[in-house]
Amino acid sequence: MAEKKIIMGELNLNNTMFLSYPEGFRELTREEIGQMNTTDSPPVWAISDDERHMIVNGAYRQASGFQAFMLNAKDVATEMEKQIARPMKPFGYKRDKFFVRDAGGVQGAGFSYTYTAQGIDMCGESYVFEHNKVFYYLYFYYRKELIETGRATAEEILQSISWQ
Repeated sequence: MAEKKIIMGELNLNNTMFLSYPEGFRELTREEIGQMNTTDSPPVWAISDDERHMIVNGAYRQASGFQAFMLNAKDVATEMEKQIARPMKPFGYKRDKFFVRDAGGVQGAGFSYTYTAQGIDMCGESYVFEHNKVFYYLYFYYRKELIETGRATAEEILQSISWQ
């Protein structure tokens, strides 16, 4: 008999992108989110799991007329990587790879990378999906020593995505 996954909670972005996260995560407070370094699109929500040593956050941004016409998720992911790489350079930022993936029937793009924070080797995965002229962002951060758990948890969350 297959092991039943326990769903701890569900979150959404813009009442359009819906996802589930597994047991063990807790939602961060506004104050905790405010302490996070962010890109141009600050997190709408963030969740953390102390046992997995993992943080996940989500954001979205309405595309302007020009952006909606000219840019796709891959273009935005390329720019997002540059935004993340610059301030992370002092932390040994190293991009691993770019990729394209589907989540709930919507094509997206992303990249993975490594860095060091407070002497701990970390991994990051960043994704962007474009749906109805809105860009949706998901960021996953986890310890490199727990890479298998981090990637499996990220995949579980990504596979849970649905759209309205």
